[in-house]
Amino acid sequence: MSIVFGTLTASTISDATARLAALRAAAVEECTLMLPLIKRLEVILVLDSDAPERGDDVFRAVARRLHAHSCDFVGGGRERELELIAEGHDAYSEVVQILQQAKCSNIRDLDFALDGCGRLMEARGVRLSLENSGIPDVQYSVLRTLSIALAIAYTYLTLDRGEMAGVQPHALGFVMADSGVVFDASFGVHALFAVVASALVVFNSLAIDVNLPFSGVFRLESGTVAASLKNLRSATAPYLDEPPDSPSEVAALYSSED
Repeated sequence: MSIVFGTLTASTISDATARLAALRAAAVEECTLMLPLIKRLEVILVLDSDAPERGDDVFRAVARRLHAHSCDFVGGGRERELELIAEGHDAYSEVVQILQQAKCSNIRDLDFALDGCGRLMEARGVRLSLENSGIPDVQYSVLRTLSIALAIAYTYLTLDRGEMAGVQPHALGFVMADSGVVFDASFGVHALFAVVASALVVFNSLAIDVNLPFSGVFRLESGTVAASLKNLRSATAPYLDEPPDSPSEVAALYSSED
């Protein structure tokens, strides 16, 4: 039983750790793809001397979407992202729509941005899939059941027998006497049981914690993600306020043709 418990615990921790590493890699890829996309669009649509007439409006629309997504990425939660995707209001889908309509309005050099959005959507899909692919609850139930069974089996096997049968040992295995601390014959059993029980608790807690990438002690953290999101927000911050005379983000792309 102890071999089964040890094997299952090691497998659970290994699977959860591998998932955490894959989730970190997916999050890093998504964040590092957003940053060059927004930087290149800013140069082409706003900063370049030959920037298109409505390039600033297009870039402001894209900047608002990516800035909002960066906020949801950190604190929105998986459920909110899935809800926005199901409703067709997620940031990446709207950015693709804005860029495609801008391209149809003769704003060129946007193919790289559309391809980049496709890669972003793929990276997001991998990340959301990994967030939902935790260790099954039944595996943790088996782990807890084995832990209880091990504790019960150890308790039964270490019951006082033979010479100790007629002696009532102290609950802690030692007593305080005038000469100091006096250990009885059951102290070693008590100490070993404490070690076994503590190990069971630690192993169960560790296995559960590594399966909580956003709230556990071993939660998802990455300096690359933090730096990329900080840079992204700094780049999009000046373009979040829409100019008063600017038309709506999508309709503006076709208003000149009316």
